[in-house]
Amino acid sequence: MFWAEWICHKWNAWFARSASRTMTIRR
Repeated sequence: MFWAEWICHKWNAWFARSASRTMTIRR
């Protein structure tokens, strides 16, 4: 189940980027 780990990693990176972007826009 290495693909699950890969997807999780990519998802986490994308989520972190989106969160930081949203926080910046909100401020």
